[in-house]
Amino acid sequence: MENKVLDTTCIMCPMGCSLHIEKTSSGEITVTGNTCERGKIYGTSEITLPVRMLTTLVKYKDKVIAVKTDRPIPKSKIKDAMKEVDALEIKSARLGQCLIHNIAGTDANLIVTRK
Repeated sequence: MENKVLDTTCIMCPMGCSLHIEKTSSGEITVTGNTCERGKIYGTSEITLPVRMLTTLVKYKDKVIAVKTDRPIPKSKIKDAMKEVDALEIKSARLGQCLIHNIAGTDANLIVTRK
């Protein structure tokens, strides 16, 4: 395994710190540029297993409804999750309703957040 380097902007607070993240071949991770502990946690996650909340819209009758996952999912699974979302045929929708259990095999559920 070779060294991995990533430069990104932290999204954990309004500061928007410019992070420089390095992972050595031995697995040691260093995060610089962060002004708080959340930046270090975010940087470590971004270089090992980046995750995102999936928020999108789903067709329902002649409208669309807002949905999101109930927890972050691996960034690498977002395309697979969106394929499942695109295939949805909704018969009813209420706030908090789970539309897809274990979306894309991530243990996350897709729930209705707004009608």
